[in-house]
Amino acid sequence: KYDIIIIFDGVMGNEIIDFIKSRNKKCRIILYYINKISINSRNNPKNFIKKDCEIWSFDKSDCELYQLRYNHYYYEYSSKKLKKTPIKNDVFFVGVDKGRLRELVNIKKILMEKGFVCDFVILKDKRKKYSLEDEKHLQEIYLDYNEVINRIAQSKTILDFVVEGQKGITLRPMEAIFHSKKLITNNKDILNYNFYDSNNIFILGYDPIDKIEKFLTENKFKDIPREIIDEYLFESWLDRFL
Repeated sequence: KYDIIIIFDGVMGNEIIDFIKSRNKKCRIILYYINKISINSRNNPKNFIKKDCEIWSFDKSDCELYQLRYNHYYYEYSSKKLKKTPIKNDVFFVGVDKGRLRELVNIKKILMEKGFVCDFVILKDKRKKYSLEDEKHLQEIYLDYNEVINRIAQSKTILDFVVEGQKGITLRPMEAIFHSKKLITNNKDILNYNFYDSNNIFILGYDPIDKIEKFLTENKFKDIPREIIDEYLFESWLDRFL
């Protein structure tokens, strides 16, 4: 009965598109990638290119590579407002290893050597085997998002660390702009987003690492205009499809 159906890239194969079309030939189907595309993935766009659907992605580089349409990701802010709570941590990170473990551990070491308090929740990739040394830095228990929000509330800064080659912004930058938190990221393409401000965002591999202490202790968060923040709401994301 629907005019438009949006399918996220977690879909288990392309038969779902055939099924929808068999029930509703006029339905507009949008396949939207919220993850960096893996060439060997079952969800490679080549598997869908001959299907009667539109293919979009949150990542600019994937859009260029696979000739997809671009729409950056969104944040459902209304249900995720922070409670007022004392600040306990300077930098907070949560995420699955995804081959980033050594780099994340190194960042944490640099920050702690400078006296900053870090709350890093690095989750195991269940498909991998780890050395005993690596196991020390990992945990298996996932945080539900309410707990993630609590950790954000208790932190001054959020760390965003994307996989190599990714240009699309994840939830972390949006958590930062919606909740007025500073951001440390290795995503250099964030320079091209309209919310970028050097007072608020430190870019690893772009900003000198010896300036990170000043960024965390001296730079005051600069408020972002409401009209810019609103572009990253769910409603704005939906409007761009329409």
